[in-house]
Amino acid sequence: MERRTLLVLPGIAALAAGHQALGETQAQAKSGISNKALASHGGSKSAYKIPAKATKVTKYVNGLAALLSLTPEQQQEAAAIFTTASASRQSVQSGLKPARKSLKDAVKNNDTAAISQAAASLSALTGEKIASGALAHAKFFQLLTPSQQSALSQLRG
Repeated sequence: MERRTLLVLPGIAALAAGHQALGETQAQAKSGISNKALASHGGSKSAYKIPAKATKVTKYVNGLAALLSLTPEQQQEAAAIFTTASASRQSVQSGLKPARKSLKDAVKNNDTAAISQAAASLSALTGEKIASGALAHAKFFQLLTPSQQSALSQLRG
């Protein structure tokens, strides 16, 4: 092969890849779906992560509505489900800070019994937080149509 050809081929490949990426970005923009929305509703943690505060529930539900074409009734039910879960999450979250502090104090004092107790407390609270989010997502999943369920399952992998 000629030297010029070897220099031109990578440039053409890069240009083609850029056009493809631009097309995908434009398709997402037309559908109202951002990369951030795709990232927050996909992946392994998306089955139990919920908005930290009730004020963010609306934004979260709007992202789900854009991804799954939710009806207004589904959006209202989803908002209620995630608002309840968010309130539950906040109550559990308020217990985590003292549990972490007691673990920190137990480590400073080299108190093995207190370390075990604080670690068990942290474990229980973290499990409760994850379970609350997973239960909310399970309720939400049940209110979706079969086509919406398959789309969400495909998104989450």
